[in-house]
Amino acid sequence: MTFSDAHVHIYFKFYQQIKNDILLQELAPGARLPTIAEMQKLYGVSNGTVRRGLNLLQHEGFITKKRGAGCFVRSDVELPVWTPSSYMTDILNDLKNVHIQPLASGWVDPPRRVERVFDGQEQVFRDGKIYKIRQVTYHPQVTRWRSFTDNYLPDWFRGRFEPDELHNASILSVMARLEGLKVAASKTVIRPWLCDYETAQILQLTEGTPIFHRSWVSRDENRRVLFYAESLLTHNALSLDLDIQVRPDPAP
Repeated sequence: MTFSDAHVHIYFKFYQQIKNDILLQELAPGARLPTIAEMQKLYGVSNGTVRRGLNLLQHEGFITKKRGAGCFVRSDVELPVWTPSSYMTDILNDLKNVHIQPLASGWVDPPRRVERVFDGQEQVFRDGKIYKIRQVTYHPQVTRWRSFTDNYLPDWFRGRFEPDELHNASILSVMARLEGLKVAASKTVIRPWLCDYETAQILQLTEGTPIFHRSWVSRDENRRVLFYAESLLTHNALSLDLDIQVRPDPAP
């Protein structure tokens, strides 16, 4: 992984990437970070950039440094996240007013957090991979109402629909058309986020702009996961009239 040559300092991009991995638990509490030399090679940055980024992570309480042992993710990292609640019918009605544009789809290696969400369930992966659809959602009448979403679908779910049905509609509206399926629980978690270079291009923002990260998981009455999605949203794309409650636990 390398970082773009844009106006945001490289050390801050490095810091932002590690912070995001901690928030999403790609780097679990207590996990040891790679050595400075390994991170230089992995991210294509200098020794000074790594050290400066690690110092910022330590200052903000994300990691701890142990002499002779390296850097570790703190086991007591607690950042506020929000768990909004809303009726599914209200959400589906809101989706009628937006446009959805597919960007990419196909079988991908699942991130660790996605493996955890689907852990122990059958007919999810194919040859160790999961089906992902990336979509951009925008509102034609609201300025800067944009989001982009990575939808992770189990194989059995994907197989019930034609590709166009999945790629050109929200997965929530697709799920609502599944016959004989009862959605027993849906959970969404929202975190404050910073716009990286790739996201800035898609959302038409400046790199470093504050945005939101939202994860969503829906389960049926047997606790089987129907789908898992992660979105990056502009402020205008986040409905502010939801019932918002602060929680310390960032797990999806």
